[in-house]
Amino acid sequence: MDESVNSQHVDIAIIGAGPVGSAVALGLSNLGLRVVLLEARDNLRADERRTLALSHGSREILETIQAWPSHSPTYIKKIHVTDKGHFGQTILTAEEMELPALGYVLKYNVLVDAMLSALSNTSVKIETASPVTEIKTSENHAEVVIGGTHPRSITASLAILADGGKQLTASLFSITHDSVYKQVALVAQVTCSKPHEGLAYERFTAEGPVALLPFEDHYALVWTGTQEKITHLLSLSESSFLNELQIHFGYRAGEFLSVGARNSYPLTLKVVGNLTQPHLICIGNAAQTMHPVAGQGFNLGLRDAQTLFDLVKQFSTGGLGGQAFNEQYQRRRRLDRGFGIGLTHLLVTGFSNNYPIINTLRNQILFGMNLVPPMRRMLTKVMLYGVQGILK
Repeated sequence: MDESVNSQHVDIAIIGAGPVGSAVALGLSNLGLRVVLLEARDNLRADERRTLALSHGSREILETIQAWPSHSPTYIKKIHVTDKGHFGQTILTAEEMELPALGYVLKYNVLVDAMLSALSNTSVKIETASPVTEIKTSENHAEVVIGGTHPRSITASLAILADGGKQLTASLFSITHDSVYKQVALVAQVTCSKPHEGLAYERFTAEGPVALLPFEDHYALVWTGTQEKITHLLSLSESSFLNELQIHFGYRAGEFLSVGARNSYPLTLKVVGNLTQPHLICIGNAAQTMHPVAGQGFNLGLRDAQTLFDLVKQFSTGGLGGQAFNEQYQRRRRLDRGFGIGLTHLLVTGFSNNYPIINTLRNQILFGMNLVPPMRRMLTKVMLYGVQGILK
């Protein structure tokens, strides 16, 4: 590094200003710490069509850090879970849980705007166009090397990697699982003949799950299948696509009337083993990239963020990123993180097949949840709050 390059020290450097990184920054903003939020992009906003599904537990986290959007999201009041071609099904309801909603669907940029508005009232420094190219750890601090137009380095008592799991993560942490699912996801907006009334659908098929999430006056569709199948669906005319969707999903949501732009992306499972190094912690999608089934990935990342800013409150600046700090973070996240990753993977692999024995077992589980309300409520709590939800 050239001697002319500026260098500075901060208490905490957060790499990645997406919603998870921004949530950490907001949670730390009233602790009297010097916090910098580094983002490689010039602009924090994303494709306006991108949507997010937040659990009620995530809403509580965002309200705590004063980042819940004033723009009203679409409420998910019920979730209908079915297994195509089999009798097993269950319905999860907000009414049973005595909550206003099980989850919420909103545009990505609505949440980003709420977070930026909240951050503007704090001392957190946001630096865009600041790609981090390297992080060097030592016994006393982490050195964060920033490239771009004005290359420089800063040191931090604690560096938090929330960059979405790019090459930087791979260069710093051991990846224990890194595989591509056989499925690809197709996403689009669809309208139906019946109003959604806050009802979401999670339908498991042998080819992969299909989800319909109520969003404004229509649905957000996530349809998973093989690469060959999704490529075929993308090539169809609107009327042909709607016909295939109708045949595949059925008429529970009514007749499909229109579909917007269709896009696809590959589905992967990537899991970092040890989440910490001296003065460096990995969170969110950088720590675990998951299949979108049940919408657990982003919500798990927000719980990573909450654990982290709760833990910082307990340590002085001298203890940030030290051995005791890192061990506590690993311990607090181990069970919730392991269960969330395992459950998501099990739902994908256990429901996306036609093996007779597995078919019988999974349908008995779905059917049993309807007959045993405490079991259904326990699963719902875990989906809303993580493993700690069982204690609520």
